[in-house]
Amino acid sequence: MHCVNNGQITFLAAIVLSCRVLVTFVMAGGCSSSACRAIDSTIVPSRARSSSETNTGYTYKANDTNYNNDTTVINTGYGTPDITTFWSDPFQKHYLKCTYVVCSINHLSLAQVLLDSNADLPKTISIIAMYEDVSQKQMSTLYTLGMANSASLWIFDLYVKLLAIVSNRHRYAKSTLSKKNRSICEHLKNTLKDIKCPKSEMLEADPSIRAHNIEELLETAERRVSENMSLIDSIITSNTKNGLARDSYTSMFFGNLCLNDFGYNQIIDNIMKDYKLNIVWRNFSNFAENSYREVRLLHDEKFPLYYLINYQKMCLNFLKLMMIRFSEMYYRYVVVLSRLHNIIEANRFKDRWVKEVFTDFVNLLCLQEDKDVTFLKTGLKSLRVVDPDPESTTQDDFMANIRTIVKKLAMALDVVVGKFDIPQQLETTRIELRKTMANAKQFIDRLKQHFKSVDFGVIKVILPLYDRS
Repeated sequence: MHCVNNGQITFLAAIVLSCRVLVTFVMAGGCSSSACRAIDSTIVPSRARSSSETNTGYTYKANDTNYNNDTTVINTGYGTPDITTFWSDPFQKHYLKCTYVVCSINHLSLAQVLLDSNADLPKTISIIAMYEDVSQKQMSTLYTLGMANSASLWIFDLYVKLLAIVSNRHRYAKSTLSKKNRSICEHLKNTLKDIKCPKSEMLEADPSIRAHNIEELLETAERRVSENMSLIDSIITSNTKNGLARDSYTSMFFGNLCLNDFGYNQIIDNIMKDYKLNIVWRNFSNFAENSYREVRLLHDEKFPLYYLINYQKMCLNFLKLMMIRFSEMYYRYVVVLSRLHNIIEANRFKDRWVKEVFTDFVNLLCLQEDKDVTFLKTGLKSLRVVDPDPESTTQDDFMANIRTIVKKLAMALDVVVGKFDIPQQLETTRIELRKTMANAKQFIDRLKQHFKSVDFGVIKVILPLYDRS
């Protein structure tokens, strides 16, 4: 590709990267022909051009860091509807999500320039990780709007979080990160197509980077990364001031998504040791720790959220097994009490368990829609303890179903569950019922303490994303 300027030949080397950022090196002279303009593009946030604009794809006025000073409107990146319209019109929320996807694509596209150049790798990783806080704000806003079920945005969020972990900065080769960065960028670009984001004057296609040498290229790329983040952060900050909350922002830190490092924490060993529920835990402690360690690494061979979701499911299965075993043991004592002709007392104990223990556990972990928990809770609430009837199998059927759930969870965790030895004496039964309830309440209190900064509503949004992939 050539053009002529004052008799001198200008050579343009155009490298079109997979995330569609055009890098142009101007080796000599100037050029007035269209051959020197970008020939490929991606969507880049930009305001209206001005004569003072530099060739970065953005235009900024002096001290202009906030799009929106009108406290009655929300900026979607496509316009500024009033608050009432924003909340009533689903398209406005959709536009805001599109803006988040676009700015995330832009960040990775610019990062790709650095990864495919001779830029310093630790510095490049730091630059990519700079988006961590902005990404978290994006996801917390979408969570407020009930729109945080985008796998690609969670993949991007996990990616920048993992690169923000200092120990990871010297773990990966540049070629590995370049491939990973490009893959995640493609995930986001597919999302942009799938959710049918419309074109916008504010989101203008102009990704070209012009540079006379590699140093200028790197400087320009870094500046545009910063400008891209400032742009979207300004929108989010303004919208927050104008009433668009960022629910559960503090629950979206990496450690919180890992359930406050539950799988790597001493609390698992303490729980296994302190509560005697006739479970042989085998090598579960190491299994949990290894699962946790895998979450902290970038992987290529599986769906990017696989290890996080697998870890979260493992932790929840462990907790569910504990509570269902507590419930099974407690209910067996209730049955003994009923067979000792204390029907009213037995029903009272059963109802207390549902109200004071099981419901509290379900609400804590946001398991209202979990099939195993729903079955058990429904069964406990509806099952009335009656006088023994040789022909009645209601209680036996219920216990058989519990055993089926227990076996399934034990298999998932690779542990062995034994049978309970339940005494048949009245006073012993009453003592064991109270003891079991006290232990279960203590167990829940320990979970509340450990998970106090975890929002299981957020976890609930993430868990189904692997099945939808």
